[in-house]
Amino acid sequence: MDNVNQKYYDKFCELEAKYDEYFELLCSVEIMSDNKLFEYYRKEKAKLEKVVSAFKEYKNKSEEFLISKELADTETDETQKQAYLSSSATLEIETNELFEKVKEIYFDEGSKEVQKTKIEISQKQGNGLVLELKDLVLNYASLNKFETEVISETDSQISLFVVGENSFEVLKSISGTIRKIENTNEVTALVVVLLDSEKEIELREEDIAIEISKSSGAGGQHINKTESAVKLIHLPTGITAECQDERSQGKNKEKAMAALKEKILQKSKENREKNIKNQRNSLKTAIFADTPVLIFDFDRNRVVDNRTKKNYGLKEILSGNLNIISSDLRV
Repeated sequence: MDNVNQKYYDKFCELEAKYDEYFELLCSVEIMSDNKLFEYYRKEKAKLEKVVSAFKEYKNKSEEFLISKELADTETDETQKQAYLSSSATLEIETNELFEKVKEIYFDEGSKEVQKTKIEISQKQGNGLVLELKDLVLNYASLNKFETEVISETDSQISLFVVGENSFEVLKSISGTIRKIENTNEVTALVVVLLDSEKEIELREEDIAIEISKSSGAGGQHINKTESAVKLIHLPTGITAECQDERSQGKNKEKAMAALKEKILQKSKENREKNIKNQRNSLKTAIFADTPVLIFDFDRNRVVDNRTKKNYGLKEILSGNLNIISSDLRV
């Protein structure tokens, strides 16, 4: 097995270990008694099901091949030896095909999640590189038929969203310092790629508990005797809203619902901002490193990836084909 396939093999072993860990957790009393945790680990296990199943099939076939090869090496009877050699040759082909199948499933399964990705491109002086990198991102999105939205744009700073399957996994390959060389002149830009992983909190009727009580405070005899005060509880988040301003229970419920929606939207926004901030903080060391992650060398018509030490065709990358860079980084 060459170095590249060995790295894949090690990766698949990690995934198998994770899968087995999730399986054990799902069988534990602690996880089974917590609906949220149980559902989380069930989904995580399901994500790995196909690739791990294929990997286990590969390992079984590989074991058959090794046994057949060993028998061929130790057999003294020439006729039987040839039979073992023929069998091991067939098993070797099948084993290699199964390994390629595991890799294929690995990449297919990894690209199914629709991701909302935020890209921030900036440079100290507006010399055109931010626009070229923006076009690169838009070309990538267009190539894959993904949705895009430019949030803000100046000569020296651009911020945009890309929404599509596996968009973050691919676009994060250009996160960091980018250097451009043209006519021996060098300019740099900073690209920050962030995953907007916070989904909007759903407001479903079955997730809302309603408590009705008598209104309190000023308002006279009618208010104190009528159960018109309404308190709403959003069970998944614990967010509450209540209203007793109106004499009608229906009107109080309507106002409380509006207040609950506003609180949930605000909470969702806070979660998103916190998530983005945490990601940006974790990227600080990488994105401000002296060595650029990518060099766009117009003089030599190539793109150099300093992480993998590989070169790519400049035109191919600028046209939006970032999958080849991402694939090499994932190995």
